Amino acid sequence: MAGRGGLDRLADALGTRLSVTLADPDSGTTEPAVPPSLLRFIQTRHFHREAGRLAPLLGEEPHQVRARLLNALAAVAHGLKRDDLAERDWQRLLDAIPLILAHPSE
Repeated sequence: MAGRGGLDRLADALGTRLSVTLADPDSGTTEPAVPPSLLRFIQTRHFHREAGRLAPLLGEEPHQVRARLLNALAAVAHGLKRDDLAERDWQRLLDAIPLILAHPSE
């Protein structure tokens, strides 16, 4: 498809489709912006491998896990007020998630 935008390509890379939702600006339901460094990170082999490992644990398809991880990592960056994380920082954040899911505190 000629003229496809970056968001379409991102959705393809995540194995999902792009969908746009319009909301009342006063509703407070805006999702955090995805930092450019995270957009680069989600295209790495490391990200895809970890999402693939988590999929059976969560009982979901890998593309669903990739989308959930993207949202979770973007939320962490937003909460930390950091949008300039390096790839290694994203890896460290991502590596903590399977540890928590596989070995939750009692």
